[in-house]
Amino acid sequence: MLLDPVAAGSPFFDRAAIERLTLACIEPREQKAGLYLWAEYNPSHRYALGADTGKGNRNDHSTSVLIDFSTIPARQVGSYANNHIPADQFAYELKRQADLFGSCLIAPEKNSESGGSCLTTLKMIYKADDIYRQAPLDRISDQPLGSGELGWRPTAPPSTSSSTTCERP
Repeated sequence: MLLDPVAAGSPFFDRAAIERLTLACIEPREQKAGLYLWAEYNPSHRYALGADTGKGNRNDHSTSVLIDFSTIPARQVGSYANNHIPADQFAYELKRQADLFGSCLIAPEKNSESGGSCLTTLKMIYKADDIYRQAPLDRISDQPLGSGELGWRPTAPPSTSSSTTCERP
């Protein structure tokens, strides 16, 4: 059941549109240890995981979304949410998910509370080249300045973040 933003005093989203889109959703094909999957792995496709690390205190979910960038438009093929998993253990979960889809790129959120713990563990167990880096862009050339920091900061303005193509270097 979705929360009702109008009842909560925050009608930011169009509730009717959300209801209509919810009705159009399809059930996942399978579930693998909490990871809901809508498609099978295709080795000729490019995938990436986006992740938001929670605190693991039962009040804040750690979540991931698996995107297939080879389809037009790109589509979600996997989803995971767990509000019990500690941040450092979430790194192992992300590695497991990425390995199911060809050791794809992982783009974890880098926040001050739990994201740092997840990233610290992730860079010890997963190839750093396959972890998203956020780099500020040069204001004149619009090119990344340096190699950037692992993870993405939710507070960084979009105009100062580099993008990724999900291609291997």
